[in-house]
Amino acid sequence: MGNRVFYACHAVAVNGAFVRGAQSVGMNTTFDLEPVFQLGQLKQIDTVTLAPQVEITVSRAMEGGGTILSGAFEDIFEGSNNRICVSVGDDTSPLLQSPSSHIYCTGAGVTGVTYNFPVDGIFTEEVSYLAYAKQAGGCSVTATEIQDLDGQIVATRQYYQGGAPGIVTSAGNLTNITISTSPGREFMYKLGEYKAFHSYVNTPAEVTVEFEVTATSTDNIGWVEAQACAGPTGPAFTSQDISLSICGSSFLMEKCKLSNITYGGGDTGGGNATINFTYTTFNSLTIS
Repeated sequence: MGNRVFYACHAVAVNGAFVRGAQSVGMNTTFDLEPVFQLGQLKQIDTVTLAPQVEITVSRAMEGGGTILSGAFEDIFEGSNNRICVSVGDDTSPLLQSPSSHIYCTGAGVTGVTYNFPVDGIFTEEVSYLAYAKQAGGCSVTATEIQDLDGQIVATRQYYQGGAPGIVTSAGNLTNITISTSPGREFMYKLGEYKAFHSYVNTPAEVTVEFEVTATSTDNIGWVEAQACAGPTGPAFTSQDISLSICGSSFLMEKCKLSNITYGGGDTGGGNATINFTYTTFNSLTIS
């Protein structure tokens, strides 16, 4: 039995694979309670637990091990059979090899994902799951020692290889990219069984790609009155596929359209002006 739990004595695995570069793991367990009352009595006669569930969020630094998720949107979100294991061990050990306490979550489906590629930090991946089964024990995670003394393995700004739309790169120097979607999930139940037998993702699911640039010009986006029997034209109204390349990984979002532009900064306090371009699509995110 250890004295505390800190980063070096707990670890997480997804579908039996140790998550390399994990920065944090959190679990939020909720019990759907329904109080039952009766006429003629003030206090409840029973409190029923209807649907316990657990949300797990794993955040990791993107490094040589690739990404947790891969495949097309339907591959990532439709399945609900992921297995998440969290193990805790001795806080005095230099490497987690003999954990003593475990939490095992099964029937887990992805509820959201965020990729962040900043200019002044490490590239990160955050994945959230919702599971309908949780138990103490039943799994174990041992850590893998990662050392690369001859070169950098964690992705930072020079690992970005391109793919931002032309109207973004023409407006300034790219400083941040964020890909995110949070469709959420619903459980399905049937008479005769307490535990959920299936969960499904809520669609249509919005996927956003946000680009931030340090401005070197205005955003150069405008529009004019559309002609009769025709839609507006120009880069702000044309859908496009966005394919971003990070050394070792690629992210494809199809049929994206510009949904927001925010210009700010550059005030008398001396800061630089920035422009944020947000693109939106639905049910489209392929990671490879």
